[in-house]
Amino acid sequence: LGPREFPLLPNPAPRLPESDKLEPRVPSAGVAYQEDFEKGRGAWCATGRENSARVQRVARPAAEGGGTALEMTNAVSGGDFGVRCLLPGALDLRTRPRLSFDARFDPDAHVNLVLKCGQDWFGLRLTGGAADTPTDLLPDPATNDKIGEGTRLVRMIGEIPGFQADRRWHSYSVNLGECLLQRLAEIAGPDPTLMPVTELFVGNLELAELSQS
Repeated sequence: LGPREFPLLPNPAPRLPESDKLEPRVPSAGVAYQEDFEKGRGAWCATGRENSARVQRVARPAAEGGGTALEMTNAVSGGDFGVRCLLPGALDLRTRPRLSFDARFDPDAHVNLVLKCGQDWFGLRLTGGAADTPTDLLPDPATNDKIGEGTRLVRMIGEIPGFQADRRWHSYSVNLGECLLQRLAEIAGPDPTLMPVTELFVGNLELAELSQS
């Protein structure tokens, strides 16, 4: 994830060609959703607003693990840095609770991972704020525009142990299902209902523009 800059950034790395059609990665045994970006961006895309992120596939240097990475760059300061993933199938965190991924973050990027469960949104802290966030910037599934009917609350469910934003590649793993269940128990009491995850979003959903990416 790249730093905030203005005006529009030049391409920081040669982009890899994109496929004309969606070619989802076939998950490994025991994995509900998996993406390595070797054949395309999969279900990941920018939100479509002027101030969302620029998304492109780039080659990951062999010394840093090799393969292909999805590069997300904040093209304009003061925006949501928005990148979303409409999952090809809902994720049941009761049976597949763990989230694992490789990432390299710039310390100037202020973003979190947000997930949609039913009609509610929950956030996992990356480099953004740790407090619950009221927002009207959540993407609408049909138009990619802001919802525009008041604000919704993104409830934070924790952070990733050992997370670092130091411009180096790291491998992370967190029990997302456990984090979500703990927060739901605080809201709804014991034995809360855990809804499937249908969408992932990486970005900054602060209402105040000066607090955005």
